[in-house]
Amino acid sequence: MSKFLSISLIIVSLVIGVGIGFLISPQYFLMNNNMNSTNVDLGQADKQYDLRFLNAMIAHHMGAIDMATKAKDISQRSEIKNIANNIISAQQKEIDQMYQWKKDWYNDPSKVQLNSYSMNVNLGSYDDKFDLRFINAMTTHHQMAIKMAKDAQSKSVRNEILNLSTGIIAAQTKEIDMMSQWRGSWYSTKINYLTPTTPESSNRNAPTSHAGPVKDQVSFIDELRKETNGMINIGSVINQPFLSVKGTQANIVKLNNADIQIYEYDSNNLMSNEAKQISSDGSSVKTASGSITQIDWNSTPHFYSTGRIMVIYIGTDSQVINILTNILGTQFAGK
Repeated sequence: MSKFLSISLIIVSLVIGVGIGFLISPQYFLMNNNMNSTNVDLGQADKQYDLRFLNAMIAHHMGAIDMATKAKDISQRSEIKNIANNIISAQQKEIDQMYQWKKDWYNDPSKVQLNSYSMNVNLGSYDDKFDLRFINAMTTHHQMAIKMAKDAQSKSVRNEILNLSTGIIAAQTKEIDMMSQWRGSWYSTKINYLTPTTPESSNRNAPTSHAGPVKDQVSFIDELRKETNGMINIGSVINQPFLSVKGTQANIVKLNNADIQIYEYDSNNLMSNEAKQISSDGSSVKTASGSITQIDWNSTPHFYSTGRIMVIYIGTDSQVINILTNILGTQFAGK
């Protein structure tokens, strides 16, 4: 059985169990908070990771909107109606944005259907426990979204995904706290719904791209985060006229916001062939026609390469140079 099928079956089982429990007894969630022990893993941090994340989070948001719409229509409490409206508005905007990213990044216009990631629960008809069932269901739903967002924070290298994940964690943690307070006030039952922090030792064993040598942008940024205690910002797309691929700018916050440029190729050979055209001191490059083009740098250039990536640092900070050398080896060009 594949990893993804196993994960889907686990989530489906949990959803069925939680859904039945909510309908039979609102105390079910207190006794069976299995969601906190379920790890979310959307696969390795490869080029398709963000697409998997987008599809999963879109489906998850669709489930939240469906439950929120039911609560807005059925609940008689203004607080529930207000939070339901907020969920519908905020998550529909995020769905629209994620669909746009699917098109822009993967040329994928396909629509996502409700699936196991949606975690849609039948809340039943209105009675004196309807709002409690909604709070229980939406809290569990938010917890899974937070887990998915944390998975993306540890694997994605796109600033858009990282910012979206940070926003999801902040907004849904706040809503969990709010619903927990309502639960205690309205039903005299309290529980700490916040997703527990995963111990550092567990993080080391989670499936990531850390294992093995650095070979692509994802594994390089993973190692860079380890070397800098995670103080890395992923910036915009960048171009160098003498390279055939677009690059990603990364900012090392702890080292005076030093900027480095990362260029990922489809193969090691393509990267190696372009690296060979750069002079040993990094001051010129041989073009396809065989002519030499001089490069006017505003500071000292440093070129590194490994696997399918070329990394350029323009500057003189010895700490930055030491970190890059530690991860990538000796520079192949530069001064």
